[in-house]
Amino acid sequence: MNDKAQCHPSDVINNMKIHHEVKVSYDKVWKVREIASNSIRGTLEASYALLSAFSDAMIRNNLGTYTTEEADEEGRLKSYLMALAALIDAWNYHLPVILVDGATMKNKYRSTLISTCTINGDNQIVPLAFVVVDSKNDLSRTWFFHNLKIVSGENNELVLYLMLTKL
Repeated sequence: MNDKAQCHPSDVINNMKIHHEVKVSYDKVWKVREIASNSIRGTLEASYALLSAFSDAMIRNNLGTYTTEEADEEGRLKSYLMALAALIDAWNYHLPVILVDGATMKNKYRSTLISTCTINGDNQIVPLAFVVVDSKNDLSRTWFFHNLKIVSGENNELVLYLMLTKL
C-alpha cells in the first residue's frame, strides 16, 4: 500500500490487481475498509451513545453548562447541543450578534455540524454553542433556534448572522 493518509477503495483494487493479480469488487473493499475503520476508531453509534455520559460529566464539572439532545423512535441521535458555562457567562459581555455557520459531516448519517459564535469587545470571535442536527429541515431549525434562545437568553436587540446556505 502507499503512504496516503486516506486509502480509497480504488487504490486497494488497483494494488490487489497489480501486486497480487486478484480482482476485488468495490463493494467488498468498501466493507473491509469500514470494518477496519470501526475496529480502530469505533462505530458512530458507539460514539453517539457516549454523548449522554459526556454531557452529564460536563454539566457536573462545569456548572452552568447547557446540553440537550433529541433521539428518534429507534433511540438514534437526531440533535445535540452543547454550550459551555464559561461561554454562556461571557455572552453577557459580547456584542448582541450571533454568527451561525455549519457543515455537512461526511459520515453515513450526513449530519450537520453547526457552530455559533459571537464577537467580544476586542473584536475577536468567541464560540457560543456547538450543535449537531440530523438534517436541514423545519424541525431541526425549530429545535436549534429554540435551544439557542435558551443559551443566549432574552434579548430583543439580538442580531443573527446566518452564514449557512441552507439552514
